Amino acid sequence: MVLLVAFTGVSIFTLDIRLAESAFLIGAPFDRFFSIMTDAGKSIWYLGPIAVVAPTLFVASRLTGRKGVSRLLRWFSASLGFVFAAIFAAGLAINIIKFFVGRARPVVYFQDGFFGLNPPGLHYHFQSFPSGHTSTFIALALSLAFFFPKHRIALLVLGSAFALTRVLVTAHFLSDVIAGGLVAMITSLGLLRLYASKGVVFSMDESGSIFLVKEGRMFSRIIARRFRRFRQSLRFRILEG
Repeated sequence: MVLLVAFTGVSIFTLDIRLAESAFLIGAPFDRFFSIMTDAGKSIWYLGPIAVVAPTLFVASRLTGRKGVSRLLRWFSASLGFVFAAIFAAGLAINIIKFFVGRARPVVYFQDGFFGLNPPGLHYHFQSFPSGHTSTFIALALSLAFFFPKHRIALLVLGSAFALTRVLVTAHFLSDVIAGGLVAMITSLGLLRLYASKGVVFSMDESGSIFLVKEGRMFSRIIARRFRRFRQSLRFRILEG
C-alpha cells in the first residue's frame, strides 16, 4: 500500500498527462471494445443482483428442513453480503474523496488545458480522483480472491486489466486508477478482518490468520472440483477435435 501511495504521487507529476494524451491518440480504433470492458465497472451491475439474491438465499435457508443445506445457504447469503459490502464501502469512500478533491478529468485537460483541482467536486468533470469504476473492479477481484486464494494472482491481474481501461477510454488519469484500487484494498481488507473477528463467512485464529469457515471450505471444494471437471472436459474435446 505504501508503494501504491508513492506510485500515485509519481504518476501525477510524470505519467498522467503523457498516458492520457497517448490514450487519446491511439484509443479511437478500440473505443468500442474498451467501452464495453470499462462499463463492467459500474457497481449497480453487482449491487442490484446481490441485493435480490442474498435475501432470497437467506429466506430459503430458513424454509429448508435440511440443516446442512440451511447452513450452506446462510453462508452463501452472508458471503454475497460481504461482496456487496466490499463494493459499496469502496464506492462510498471514493465518492466522499471525489467531493473534497475535485480533480479535473482528462476531458477538461483536452478541452481547456486545465490539469488540477477545483473542489468541491460537484460536477462530473471534476470527479476524477479516485476512480470509482476501479474501486468496483478491485473490490470485486479481492472479494473473490478471499474465497479462492489459489487464484488470487489471476483475479487481481484481471481486475487491474479492467481498471486500466479507465485510462484507455480517457475517463481517468493513471493516478486516479491507482488511488481507486488503493481505496478498494483498504476497505476490503478492513471488512475482511471485521467479518473474521465476528466469525461471519470467515474465521480468525489466535495468530491472526484468516480462513473460510467450514461451510465456505465446503463450497470452495465443490467449485474447485467442478472447475477441474470442466477443464478436463474442455481438454478432451480439444484433443478430439
